[in-house]
Amino acid sequence: MRRSRWLLPAVLALTVVGVLALALSLSARPQGDPDLGGVDPASASPSAAPTVTPTPSRAPTASPAGAGEDAEARHRFVEFQQRLIADAAEVQASSQAMTDAVQAQDDPATVAASVDVLDFVDRERDWLAAHPPADCYSTAHGAAGAMLVAYAAVADAVLAYAGATGLDRLEALAIVADRADAARVSLSQLQVAVESATCPR
Repeated sequence: MRRSRWLLPAVLALTVVGVLALALSLSARPQGDPDLGGVDPASASPSAAPTVTPTPSRAPTASPAGAGEDAEARHRFVEFQQRLIADAAEVQASSQAMTDAVQAQDDPATVAASVDVLDFVDRERDWLAAHPPADCYSTAHGAAGAMLVAYAAVADAVLAYAGATGLDRLEALAIVADRADAARVSLSQLQVAVESATCPR
């Protein structure tokens, strides 16, 4: 079982690397300037509008509504990104806890760390459900949900690994590796989706 003892931490460590890459990408991405919501390019025209007929003077009333919607979408997107950054830190810590427990061949600690991950996933899925996305980042919101499902699948596989013995443990390791690969794909898709979001800045 020495081979599985060292392979599983390596698999989990690669997942942590993906999480860190996502967090760094989100931290470096401009999250919007709060002042943008209060200044619309069309706002320069109303100063000259009073000299024109009353009909054009009504046109700017559509701009504040649009600006308000843009500001709300931007605010929700920034909140979403900030949540992802906080989540990345927690995922890193949880994955490291699983890695350390496996390396120490401490099955009870491995189970505890895996259960912590599953609790985290439940909590964050509830948060996503309570914070529906604006259209401009709906793809990223969906990708976050998919990433959480994939991360839970890794934790479930690690739980099975902790409870397995003999050849069953090697088979469980292969399942962990497959699910960790799927989780890394989900992380990459989430990163692309966030970077491709079309929310106003």
